[in-house]
Amino acid sequence: MFLDSALFAFANLVVALNPTNQTLHWIVMLPAAFLEGVAASVLWIAQATYLTQLSVLYAEFKHEPVVSSMGLFNGVFYSIFRMSAISGNLISSLVLGYFVWPAESLFVMYTVIGLSGAALMLMLPSTTKVSVTNDTELAKLVQTPSVAPGNEPSRRGRMVVLAPVFVLNGLQQGFATGEFTSNFIRESVGGASIGYVMALYGGCNVVSSYGFGKLADKYEYVLTVYRRFFMTLNHI
Repeated sequence: MFLDSALFAFANLVVALNPTNQTLHWIVMLPAAFLEGVAASVLWIAQATYLTQLSVLYAEFKHEPVVSSMGLFNGVFYSIFRMSAISGNLISSLVLGYFVWPAESLFVMYTVIGLSGAALMLMLPSTTKVSVTNDTELAKLVQTPSVAPGNEPSRRGRMVVLAPVFVLNGLQQGFATGEFTSNFIRESVGGASIGYVMALYGGCNVVSSYGFGKLADKYEYVLTVYRRFFMTLNHI
């Protein structure tokens, strides 16, 4: 994922260096965007698996109910994930607004950051098989999910219920990063301040992600099915 982010940043650098070559823009950006989407799907599948394993083992260590910490771990993950929005947007405003450097330098920085993240991930030790107790429910949650047709998430009732939420998440992300930045922030405070405003937006995401995660654990009976819904709402 980090390597793909570096590739996408490099594609933007190529576009910035060739602002008038529209054909090159299409040739570079479309494959980069496609690879970004494919890598993101792998990231989110891995995220769900690892967070489930960690939260279950944490609950076992604390001698608490198996799913008592699902919301907490999801909230912490999304908080850390959204911190990248704060750092990335602050970098953009400092580079373009404060230092008044060219856009090419910004994309060089993003490319280096992405490559650094990929290098750090390659240095991580390989995971070992998780050992659990004889608790059937615990073992079921910790085991790696199967991709067999009978276990496809799309066939589960909860996934059908949450499908509109996934659509809403995609729409609001497009609005926040496109329409909102270009037609609202740029028109009101200028392009150099977009990063500052979006950094504040990311900060709200960080706080609300952690808060909704704790809320989901506290009121699990009511919010378990809609945990993802609340995690999505905090980005709006």
